[in-house]
Order: sequence, then C-alpha cells, then structure tokens
Amino acid sequence: MHFDPSGFPGDSLFWEMLRVYWYSFTPAVKLVLCGYLFVVIYMCVKGDKKEKTFYGASLLVLIMVCLNPKLCRYLVDKWGFFERYFRFFWLVPVSMGYTHLAMKMYNKYEKKGRILLWVGVVVLFILSCRELVVMTGFSDLYAGGVYNTGMIPVPNIYKVEDDVIGVCNIVEASSGDASVVKKTLYSREFFIEVRTYDPALIPVVDYGYFSDFDFNTCISENNWFGIMTIFYTGKIEGVDASQMTSDLLKNAMVNVDCEYVILPKTNPYYDIWTSSFEYLGEAGRYTVLKVR
Repeated sequence: MHFDPSGFPGDSLFWEMLRVYWYSFTPAVKLVLCGYLFVVIYMCVKGDKKEKTFYGASLLVLIMVCLNPKLCRYLVDKWGFFERYFRFFWLVPVSMGYTHLAMKMYNKYEKKGRILLWVGVVVLFILSCRELVVMTGFSDLYAGGVYNTGMIPVPNIYKVEDDVIGVCNIVEASSGDASVVKKTLYSREFFIEVRTYDPALIPVVDYGYFSDFDFNTCISENNWFGIMTIFYTGKIEGVDASQMTSDLLKNAMVNVDCEYVILPKTNPYYDIWTSSFEYLGEAGRYTVLKVR
C-alpha cells in the first residue's frame, strides 16, 4: 500500500484503502466488477430460490467482511492486515457469477440468443489471449528482472528465474539454516520472483518499492534508510560523489539492520558495495554480499 495507515484514524482508513484500490484498477477490471454487481442484482430478482439464497448470502458476506470499515480497522490494527486486506475481495465469486449467468442465458434463449452468447464468449477469449500473449510478450510488462521475449518456457521446475534460485542457494549456504528468516536488500524485480521460491529472504524494503530521497537531507538528518536507498538504487543526480564512501554505506547498513544484499552488477556504486561487505558469490545478474 502506498500510504501510511496511521494517518487515517477510524473508518477513514477503510475509505482511503478503497479509494487506492479503485484508482489502481485498470478500466477492464472496473468493468468486470461493475458487471458483477449487475449479475448479483439480476440473480436476486430473476433467479430461483437457490440462486437468490446463494447470491444474496454472498452479497451479505461481502458487506460484512470486505466492505465493513469496523472490521477493516480491527484486522489492520490487531492482525497486521494492512498490506493484504485486498485479498478479502477474492471471496467474491466473480468468475462463477459470470459463468452461471452465461449458462442460465444459454438455457433460456433459443438459437439466436445462443449465437450471440457464443460470439460474446469468443470475443472475450480473443481479448484474453491478447492480454496474455501480446501485452506480456511485447510490451513493458514482465515477470521478474528479465523482459519477456515471447513466452519462453522457464527451464527449472520452480518456474522462477535461474538467477533467483542461484542467489537463494548462496544465501542459504551462508546462513546454514533455511528455516530462519534473513533480512535482505533486493529490488522489486527480485521480490516478484523470490517470494514464490524462498520466503525466508524477507525484504528490508517492503515489496521492493524504493522511495525517492534527497541526498543532502538524508545526510543532515542521519536518515540511514534513505542513504541505503540512494546507494542501492544508484541515484547519481543531486548526490555529492565525494561523500559516497564505504564508511557511509557501512553505517547506513548497520543502522537499518540488514543481513544480506542482492546487488545488481549494473549498480553505479558496485565497487563501494563489494569493498564494504563480505563477498559470497554471483548468480547471473546479481552479486551476493553478507553484511553481518
């Protein structure tokens, strides 16, 4: 989530989360969700007893769990659900609702109606294929740090990048205990892959999302997290190169309590990183360093 929950007391937190969710949705997602509301209303009005019971009950659960500001506040404060509250919306049977409506229409209408229904299904299938093949294969959408060049199969059985597996093996060999969590500094691209392979490598920066920091402000305020971020993201503009020293980096990393660093070899401060911490090995695009 891209805001601080402490700044939204009471029920205002729920409404702010809902606003962020909605404005992060693509037009297609918004259309699907609005269409599902029509499905629920239609089934509650035109459906038989079982359909009315099911869709009415699902709507009630949606209101009590997903759309309940009081429950949202409780789950965020007591259970730490702030980053994952949106997953409650997965309870909503959107896909099943559309499928059920389509079958109901198919059984109700004659030949012309069924032909129109099939045309709609084919159009949706083509659009889905476009999203899967064209958008992920030839645009800036990608999984992990390597751009998709046309849905090339992943060779390993874990279906993540080989570089990620190599890095994790290096870290686990160093730690000696795969069950113990390791606070690790890595990028958003690495996070997307590693969370499906080795959950013990927890990120120092949540979800690998790095904020932008002003170098001079970080220095004057001893903002060690910001200094670490500047070193890792390779920010150069507005940075005094003479102050980017090994001692500054070491102080920053000690104060943010980081154990391992997954460093891209393209980092502008690569030499400072590798001279400051213990070198463990390399895997593809990454160098693995141990801070403590």
